[in-house]
Amino acid sequence: MKLKREERIQVGKKIYEKQISIADAMKQYNASRSCIEGWQTLYKRSAGIVPGWMEDKNSSHYDDLSKDELLEDLMKKDIEIERLKKVTQ
Repeated sequence: MKLKREERIQVGKKIYEKQISIADAMKQYNASRSCIEGWQTLYKRSAGIVPGWMEDKNSSHYDDLSKDELLEDLMKKDIEIERLKKVTQ
């Protein structure tokens, strides 16, 4: 099923707002998971929604975290750095 850009954005919005699951959208629109996730990203971009990893992380954010939360955040950043190194090689 070939959808127009606005239709893909509407499907992405439904997924973002949890009106439909990714699995249900895959079945309904006969599309792959990556395609459906792309539609959700398309919606977020069109709506100006910034992904969590792009949010401005200032020091006050870290002031409220426990030691375990800080370590978890650091671990996630280390994993992302290693992933990006592999992508650029």
